[in-house]
Amino acid sequence: MFILPKGTPLAENVPTSRIDLPVVLGKFRNSNFNGYAKFGLSAATGVFLYIEGRLISVFFQPEGNNSRQDLDAMQATIENLVLNRDGDFSAYRFSKEIAFALLAMFRGELILNAQEMKLIDFKAVLEKIKAERMNACLKIYTENRAGLIFYRDGAPIGFCHDSAQEIGLSQTEIQKIAVLPGARIDVRVIKDSEDGATLVDLNDLVDISKVWSVAKENVFTTVSAAPAASPATTISAEPAKTDLAGLQSDLSNVAFKYLGKLGRPLLEKELAKIGGFEGILVPEKLEELLAGLENGSKLLTNLAKIRQMQDAMRDEVARYR
Repeated sequence: MFILPKGTPLAENVPTSRIDLPVVLGKFRNSNFNGYAKFGLSAATGVFLYIEGRLISVFFQPEGNNSRQDLDAMQATIENLVLNRDGDFSAYRFSKEIAFALLAMFRGELILNAQEMKLIDFKAVLEKIKAERMNACLKIYTENRAGLIFYRDGAPIGFCHDSAQEIGLSQTEIQKIAVLPGARIDVRVIKDSEDGATLVDLNDLVDISKVWSVAKENVFTTVSAAPAASPATTISAEPAKTDLAGLQSDLSNVAFKYLGKLGRPLLEKELAKIGGFEGILVPEKLEELLAGLENGSKLLTNLAKIRQMQDAMRDEVARYR
């Protein structure tokens, strides 16, 4: 069961159709914001977590599927925001300490994973958290209930549960969940320094305005197929047109495979920069295209996937030369 605590509300249940993402996230960055922005989407939730205006984590949780983290989560959230504009947006402010504990919940090291409460020494778990001065998030849950305990330096700093998601200082309800049949426990620990350089600001890695602009303008664009051949067309001329249409489709599919829904519009954008698809078989134009895709793809995925995409596109072009 996925739950998020609620802090001081800055916005609640605002229609996502009214959200200009770069503007909203820019305000958080410029205001030393501690907290998160949540996008409730159809069958998914996207969360942008901030500490002192630094975008330190992005979390994307589809219903019934594995979660995504950081750049992959950002891409998925933006894609879903553009494709489905009837979601809701909320933002909550927390203390810096709680915001850091939330980081443990999103991407902390999992030291206990779905352990049955009846099979563990819960008191020993709490003593270990205290003795090792952990920055951690402890989750106790059943199929229908869930509660969270946040720790800083081994001491509990907040409690919340599904019945009242505001963070409080009482653990009574969580103790009730712990004794329910089938109750389980997860413990996640974050080892990053709260003030250190290990907390990378994703704002410095991604041009969110550019990604948002590309998604809004081009996500519905489809690759046009070449017109069907006329019976009167000569044999020597027709294969080139057919082959180019097939190549264009193949490259579009490669872009989608490695970059998701934003891959195809990004490919079309970079093709326009080199003067259209006609020059794709010219080696210099191909490398210019791949360089442009690399620059744009840095906003969407890691370097290893970019290299794989480029190699796959070179292989596709080689098949048509």
